[in-house]
Amino acid sequence: MPKVTKKSTGDEKKKESISIPLMNIQGEIKKDVALPKDIFDVEVSEDLITQAIHIHLMNLRQGTVRTKSRGEVRGGGRKPWRQKGTGRARQGSIRSPLWVGGGVAHGPKPKNYQLHLSPVMKRKALFSALTLKRKEKEMVAVEGLTTIQPKAREMREILTKLQLQDKKILLVLPGKEERVTLATRNFPTVSMVPFTDLSTYAVVNSEIVLFMKESIEGLEKKWVTHKN
Repeated sequence: MPKVTKKSTGDEKKKESISIPLMNIQGEIKKDVALPKDIFDVEVSEDLITQAIHIHLMNLRQGTVRTKSRGEVRGGGRKPWRQKGTGRARQGSIRSPLWVGGGVAHGPKPKNYQLHLSPVMKRKALFSALTLKRKEKEMVAVEGLTTIQPKAREMREILTKLQLQDKKILLVLPGKEERVTLATRNFPTVSMVPFTDLSTYAVVNSEIVLFMKESIEGLEKKWVTHKN
């Protein structure tokens, strides 16, 4: 007998789709906003996330610290006292590491700590971090932020209504949002990043990832639509 394939219904498609709550600036849940599965529903690789975070932190190191060895410290050319007959330990220079003001033995020198992750691995690590945040329900979207006044008081009221005032938030912007930036820049618990600069470390280092609705559309256009 020929194999009968079951047609997927609309309800099954809804079950397969993924979404997060979409709230307005009054703290009301309007609806759910759909997320692209290619970004927010991938196989999570914790090893890749760890590697991306390690590389990010290593690349923050400047590597400019430097000490002078005994050959670089000024002075100390003459032997401080004769080799024998004084009853003291023999010394060859007052700039020895044993002397105050002397050179440093085996001290740090300038070093390049930069590491690199391939674009494919970097993208997979970011998608894994976003998927993990979504599964842990530490992700929410908001609409209407573009209409606020550039005042910290108004932004504080919005975060209170969203019940996020005590959370470490990563606010993902769709672009250069001057009003939102001015209203939020003095909040120590809120970090802002455009969706184009979103990184694995920024996602993992936050308690809540707060997407502006337009940022999700930008991510989908960058990673899904453009790819296809």
